Amino acid sequence: MTSTVAHLPAARKSNMHVTVYTKPQCQPCKAIKRFLNKHGIPFRESDVSVNLDDLRAIKALGYMGAPVVATTIDGVDDHWQGYRPDKLDAIKAMS
Repeated sequence: MTSTVAHLPAARKSNMHVTVYTKPQCQPCKAIKRFLNKHGIPFRESDVSVNLDDLRAIKALGYMGAPVVATTIDGVDDHWQGYRPDKLDAIKAMS
């Protein structure tokens, strides 16, 4: 099954790619998407309740719940769980 795309095109403002792994009715997930949309930061959304490959991938990273945000910025990968204003502000500063 393929992931849903929440906001196109994929983030590339400073060679940036952002993926938000979500679940339905997840308020922190909605807050992250709202932040990214408000600041015009493109991202890909994957609902891990239907995309089992992505669910397995975030579990392999050690995460047991949503949201998980994964970024690649100028070739550097990062990921975290939950609403992290510090990380989101860093993405905003690079966009």
